[in-house]
Amino acid sequence: MTMRCLAERGVDIDFSGRGKWSVIPQPIQARDLTIEPDLSNAAPFLAAALVAGGSVSVRDWPTQTTQVGDQLRAFLA
Repeated sequence: MTMRCLAERGVDIDFSGRGKWSVIPQPIQARDLTIEPDLSNAAPFLAAALVAGGSVSVRDWPTQTTQVGDQLRAFLA
């Protein structure tokens, strides 16, 4: 997700090896948009609501994402 967001702002990313990437310092094009929330960081709050019998919502949960945390939607439905 980070690499995609940087690429959408014109940032060149060096994929110099498996599992390794780097960004050379350069300007980033400003845009007015919403960045999707970090879904994995929502897990403790969603689990707490489940255990306590409460509810919680995550604003701007993306309908499509590359984040593994999106699996929480199925696990905690």
